[in-house]
Amino acid sequence: MRTDFNEQGLPKVLLAHPGTQYSHDTARQLNRLGLLYKYCTGFAFATDSITYSLSKVIPGLQKRLIKGIPSSAISTYSLLEFEALYKIRKGGYYETVFYERNEKFQQAIPHRLLKNADVVIGYDTSSWILAKRCKELGKRFILDVSIGHPVSKERIYRDIAADYPEWGGQVMPKPPVYLQYEQEEMALADTIVVPSHFVRDTYVENGISEDKIRVNPFGTDIRFFVPPQTIKKHKDKPLTFLFFGSLHARKGLPVLFQAWKELAPSGARLLLAGYEQIPATVTVPSGVEILGAIAKDKRVELYHNADVFVFPSYFEGFAQVQIEAAACGLPLIGTYNSGAHEIVRNGESGFIVETGNKAALKKALLYCLTHHDQLIEMGIASRRMAEQFSWDAYGERWKSIILDSKAG
Repeated sequence: MRTDFNEQGLPKVLLAHPGTQYSHDTARQLNRLGLLYKYCTGFAFATDSITYSLSKVIPGLQKRLIKGIPSSAISTYSLLEFEALYKIRKGGYYETVFYERNEKFQQAIPHRLLKNADVVIGYDTSSWILAKRCKELGKRFILDVSIGHPVSKERIYRDIAADYPEWGGQVMPKPPVYLQYEQEEMALADTIVVPSHFVRDTYVENGISEDKIRVNPFGTDIRFFVPPQTIKKHKDKPLTFLFFGSLHARKGLPVLFQAWKELAPSGARLLLAGYEQIPATVTVPSGVEILGAIAKDKRVELYHNADVFVFPSYFEGFAQVQIEAAACGLPLIGTYNSGAHEIVRNGESGFIVETGNKAALKKALLYCLTHHDQLIEMGIASRRMAEQFSWDAYGERWKSIILDSKAG
């Protein structure tokens, strides 16, 4: 499908996401590169809008501020977002509420915006209607997916529930109708953009042609996430391992808890930071501290207070916390499924362990516990790797994908 270029020689791109995730950064990059026609989203505002003044006095609004994009390029559907948040606070089931929001969002995007765009980018779980509308208009539709194929996810969830029944409440199956929606999106997309080779593999194993897939790893703000100014002296204090992410079985916490309990290191601690709660049926091992949610402006301090970042996830897209930690100079312990393959050089800047392999995870943790002197060099190598994952580099890869008339 050929893209129709405008008078500047670039296609006009409409980006549609009902929430946030990393879409703000994608929109900013598309605007920087002269590609953004319109960013359709739930609730967001620019620095040249009236809401910007309010954001200085109303807590929480800053999270929806988008710098680097004029308000004229943003089309918001705030009532849908506020309605969804209200239902959640009233006890509505999270997944049901947001699929309902996503459906209304896709229907709310005006016909004229789609008609005036050359390329439309939508996101997984919020594009099954949008993709059909694009097809009817003869517009190229690109599906941006944040995580592995939903059928592969269901299989891994079943395995986790079987191996760790005390965590089973966190890995409930998705209703079939939602799986159907996601598969419709994939089938209708001209191009599917994924954040890691792991995600690509899950799509291929579920019947999606590899020719249809482009890999574009996420970025991070490498000028904000930086190493500490003074080099750490690991022998002067207990070694600190950090896990940062939702406290969910999918993130590998069951196997991390087992490995930590069996190692029982006396001169180390494991910090857990992030949303959600450990199930009441799970015993937290000795030496593990739960910090709770961490505000974005406190993340650098969190990384600086750690020595090693550990993220043994079963299923991801490309966990951005790994890039942040690496940018802050931390060696990483991750899995292929966490996307660590994209950023870790095994044995040089960290370790890639087999998903769910307790013995391999213990071996990596033990190496860090017994090779303090190597951690500084590993952290330097980790930062060097992270410098390849700026948002600007991410944007340039998006430009290549959009301009590739052969894709789709």
